[in-house]
Amino acid sequence: MNPHASSSTPYTTIREQGWALLKNVYTPEDIRRCRKILDELFAADNTLRSPFDSDHIINDLYRHRPELAKIIFNKKYFAAVAELIGDRIVWLPECAIHRDRYAKWHKDTTEQELGGVSSHIGEEAPMLQVSTYFQNYTPEEGGGITVVPGSHHLPDRFLSMYKFDLLSRVRRKIQRSLGHTVFQKIEKNREYFDLPGKATDLAVFDIRTEHRASTPLHKPAQIKYAVFNTFGKNTLALKEYYEFMKNRPEPYYQFYKNFAAPPIIYEIAEEFAVEVWP
Repeated sequence: MNPHASSSTPYTTIREQGWALLKNVYTPEDIRRCRKILDELFAADNTLRSPFDSDHIINDLYRHRPELAKIIFNKKYFAAVAELIGDRIVWLPECAIHRDRYAKWHKDTTEQELGGVSSHIGEEAPMLQVSTYFQNYTPEEGGGITVVPGSHHLPDRFLSMYKFDLLSRVRRKIQRSLGHTVFQKIEKNREYFDLPGKATDLAVFDIRTEHRASTPLHKPAQIKYAVFNTFGKNTLALKEYYEFMKNRPEPYYQFYKNFAAPPIIYEIAEEFAVEVWP
């Protein structure tokens, strides 16, 4: 299926290709206001931040600036989620802002599958990552996301890329020298698709879809900001994904484990009739 096909609905696109782009969820003024708040947050006194924060991630975003949540999680946002998932939606809120982060190729289930969690394999009910990018998704500036269409239906070929035992490291070194790593093959064969979004759009992908941050070809004109939230049904796959994320050792996930979402998130969830897993 052509990823550029205009006849497909977001519902069919997310199931067939593993991604969807919802247009005009925000206004240009929404984006301008958000970027101003985010610039202020990163410029603020570090003593106000969580010990789990870094130069690239600030957690507890909506406790710092609850007005930001009201802009991001608007009526069009939840209408888009409902269109893709249906009713009885479960929300795993990520209360963090990501600044200038450029992740390499992976599936969001790669780490948990390495850890022995496999309930997502073959799961029909989608688990979706809903992404708000606060700049246009131009390939030149790397403002958005790049995916491999249809890859959510396929086994995870990144598992060996994220093993760090000696044998795996040696194998990867040899593959890199020959140009045969999974990453190199994807780029060489141009299997990927850069979502053609704008800052006012919403990018959504199945968490099993192969993806990376769009790679800038030159120094971006703007700081890259992004917010991610996971939505799904009350399934074993979603529960195990949630529990695994909470128990990852990285500081960012430690915050996720040890702090509850702020009151504004629960207020918004009640307004739009979705269930929040704290």
